[in-house]
Parts: sequence; structure tokens; C-alpha cells
Amino acid sequence: MAVQDEKKTVAATGRRQFLLTASLAGAALAPERAAAAPGITGNIQDYGPATYVIDDTSAVADTESGKVVGYVRNGIRIFKGIPYAEIHSPEGRWVRAAKTRPWAGKRSSRALGFVCPPASTTGNDAHLDELLFRGSGLCVTYPAEDCLRVNIWTPGLDNKKRQVLFWVHGGAYNNGSSMMSAFMDGGNLARHGDVVVVSMNHRLNAFGFLDLAAYGSRWAESPNLGMLDIVDALKWVRENISNFGGDPAKVMIFGHSGGGSKVATLLAMPEANGLFNRAVVQSPAPLPLATPEESAARATAFLKLVDVSPSNLDALYEFPVEKLTAAASIIANAANAANEKFTTATTSANNAWRPVVDRRTVLYEPTQPSAPSNVPLMIGTALHESYNALGHPEYDEMSEQQARELVRGHLGPVGDQVYDVYKAMFPRATPFDVSAAARATRRMRAYSVKIAQNRAAFSAAPTYLYWFQWRAKILGGRPKSHHELEVPLVFLNSDDTAQYTGGTAEARALSLKIADAWLAFARTGDPNVSALPHWTPVTPKNSTALVFDAQCRVDQGSDAAAIDLLWKSWYPNS
Repeated sequence: MAVQDEKKTVAATGRRQFLLTASLAGAALAPERAAAAPGITGNIQDYGPATYVIDDTSAVADTESGKVVGYVRNGIRIFKGIPYAEIHSPEGRWVRAAKTRPWAGKRSSRALGFVCPPASTTGNDAHLDELLFRGSGLCVTYPAEDCLRVNIWTPGLDNKKRQVLFWVHGGAYNNGSSMMSAFMDGGNLARHGDVVVVSMNHRLNAFGFLDLAAYGSRWAESPNLGMLDIVDALKWVRENISNFGGDPAKVMIFGHSGGGSKVATLLAMPEANGLFNRAVVQSPAPLPLATPEESAARATAFLKLVDVSPSNLDALYEFPVEKLTAAASIIANAANAANEKFTTATTSANNAWRPVVDRRTVLYEPTQPSAPSNVPLMIGTALHESYNALGHPEYDEMSEQQARELVRGHLGPVGDQVYDVYKAMFPRATPFDVSAAARATRRMRAYSVKIAQNRAAFSAAPTYLYWFQWRAKILGGRPKSHHELEVPLVFLNSDDTAQYTGGTAEARALSLKIADAWLAFARTGDPNVSALPHWTPVTPKNSTALVFDAQCRVDQGSDAAAIDLLWKSWYPNS
């Protein structure tokens, strides 16, 4: 097989692009699903077919702006598309969102509402049947600038003061939404844990991260607006969640991929202090964040693309959304392509849409924190992440020479040494699998381990590391232990997403262990549960991790040598 073709495919087949491509290919609105399919094991009750109550009285709650009415599914009250702030378009572009205006009567809150217009990413995989098959069940939404919405799943509209789990979606900082797939439906998790689940949308790409601060105080907050939207959503939760049966003093934030990176960034934002007391970072990307110089260069590149002079920024307010997203996409596509190379020290790679460490709204780089945090953290990645053989069974026939060439192309001069570490760890793995683990370490695991170790140096709050290595028994194993596979397990949606998990008893059993660990961590700051091996926090020199697999176990930092090689190649003076 051609190694260069595999490189191109890896660039194109990231989970986020797959979601976007599949939705553009005509995915239908996913139906509401039952709590669990027949045969579920463990602590999840089998409710059989979903039962609904859809009227104007059974799910009504107060917010600071007025009453909202949702619906009931299997006893869970569900509200979707509630505005937590407003963007008045186009005059509200690149400034902090306005307070939501009050409304009279009951606002219908049963549909997801608008999401931020996306900046597309490299590649088009609509020809890959296996990818389209696994994308079934996507939740259709509609793009618009006024996209600041929350969704809520709650077991009761009472005064019980339940734990709140606040989900931050992925899609890097380009695309995505709170319900970009059926993975993220919060009903089963809310029922199983007797918790309130919240998800939200915020501004992305040029709408949320175009740095115009150098051009006047009017745009002082523009570099990190997308992150400040998340802060505003957390403030809305603080003021309103008690009306939905939640406790504003008990909020865990958790997110995957871009959402994981956003959670890590929230830990570095002073305005977010006190709005949550636990944090879970799942496969964070992209990291590191932008420097002020990189953020300014991205803004310059964007203004050139739309042919606007810094002396005439008012012209930006006259453009339709489509022109802005087209320019944002050019930058996103170039950054994604550049990031598949071993060095990120290129203009295109550094121009990726992402927050900036401005020392004001974001105080420090999350991978190298410079201040302690009293928020317990759990962080981890998947073994293979985005590097799989979906649609390409020939990848599993790759020779070791070809696999090493791939790794060198992604990791540079240390590639062969890193490959050797993973070959020794997984002696029965195919060369492609070894290369996938090495490349996943470069993209996500190395950063996650270093976040944990650097944070542990402050000894302010524990940090727990996990490593997800389970594979679904589908498609001949081609999906590997891939990016986002643990998400439907966290949400207890393994049966409802069988095209991802296989819908097997093994998937359900692991789902229960993972969900219970997440719930225990939310409540106590310690993820240990009886069904798992004892799990200790990371130390500055120890990367102990809980491995989630069919048989869970503790790993004592078996790939530490590979991570140190990568880190020293990136930060030789650290």
C-alpha cells in the first residue's frame, strides 16, 4: 500500500471531520431512543421501549429570563435549546454576549436550536461506507450566530440538589455542537446516577477566536470569546440549575477532544474560578494553546482572506455568515494539514483556531501550568485515537518499514525510538497498530501525561490519569481503540450506538465501570469504585494510569520513555 495515501487519509478521517461529512451527506434527525436495549446488564434498568409525556405541564421550570417547557422521556425531564445569553447579529460579533432578554409565558424548549456556523476541516470521506455506517444517528441542527444554548436532562424538578455534570463538546475550535451525535444524549446517565446533565453550544472558529484586540478596546475580549461563552454558560448554571433539581455548588465539567482542551483551558481562566469543582479532560486537542504572536498572525491572515483593512474593521459587520466561515475554513484546513507533519513550527499549523494565553482571560498554558488549582482533575486518552483502518483494511497489512515511515513523518527524528517503545509494549500488535499508538501519543497522550505530572507538582489537588485501550468487536477490529469511543460508554449509550460499540454485554459492562468512575469522581474527587483496580493519583515523576479495557488494570507508566523523548524534542529546555 502507499504510505503517503495513508497519511492523507489520516488527515481526512479525524472523528470531527467524519461527523461533519456524514451530516452533510444527508444524515437524518436521530429519533429519541429508549433508555437501554433489552438485555442490558449491571445497574442500568431495562425500561424497554421509550415512554414519553409531551404536554405543556409535565416539564416546566423557571429560569431568570422566564419559564421553559420541555418533555419527559422514561421519567427524565428534558429541556433543549434554552438560551443562556444572546448574540445580536451582526452587531454582536466579536464582543461579549448580551444577557438573555426576558420572555412572556412558557418558552418551548424541546429542540436543540442553533449551533455556531462551522469551519470545515480537510477531507471528504463520504465515499467510505464504513465511516458513513458508523455516523448514523447524527442529530441535525441549524447554523446561526445566535447559538448560545444549553440542554438539560434531570430526574426531577425538585429541591434535591443533585450533582451537575456539565458537558463541553468537541470539534476542536472549528466545528461541533452539544448534540453532534447520539453519544451525548444525557438521559441514561442522568437516570443511572441521579444527576443533572447539562450540555451547551458556544462560538467557534472566527466567531469565537478572531483576535482583534490590537485594533481597539471594542474588541478587547475577542481573542477568547468562545471560551468566555462557556464561562457565561457556567454562570447561567450557577443562577438557574437549582430550578432543575441541581446543586450549583456541585458542578463537574467534562469534555472530549476539543472539549477536553476547553476544559483544560477553563482551569486556567480566573473568571471560571468557583463555577465548577471537578474537571475531566478526555483526549484533549488541539494543544498547546496559541501565543499572543500566533493569535495576532492568525487575525492578520484572516483579514487578508476577506480583504479587509485593519483600519476598516466595520466592513466585517456587513459580511454574510458564509463569507466569514469560508475564510475560517481556509485557515482550519491549512492548520489541520500542517499538523499531520512532525513539526508544528509552521505558520499554517500555528494559525489553528484556538484560545490564546493572554495572561488576562487565560493565565497560563494548560500543558505547563504556572499556578496551582484546587480542582481535582481526571485526564486521559485512547490508545490509537484518530489513527484507524476504517474503510482501509489494507492498512492492517502494512509492513514494519511502512509503519516506521509513517511514524517518522509524524514525529520526526525521534520516531523510530518511539516506535520501538510501543513495539515492546505490544509485541503482538500489527505494525500499523504500533504506529497508531505512537502517533496518538504525539497528538494527545504526551500532552495529557505532562498536564497531569506538571499539575501534580503543585500538590494542590489530585490528578488521575486513565488510558482507554478497549476495542469494539466490529468491522474486523479496524476501528481500533479510537478517538471518542469512550464517549458513548461514559453516557451509558452503548446499546443506542451499537454501530460504534457493538452493543455487546462486554461494552455494557465496561460502560457501567466508566460511568460509575466518572460519577464517583464528580461526587468526591476520587474515581475509585469497587469494580475497578485501585487507582492512585499521578505524581510529578510517576504517570500511573487506570487502563480501561475488557479487563481493567493499572499501568505504571510503561511508555514514559516515549513521552519523554517527544517532550524533550518539543521543549529541549524543560
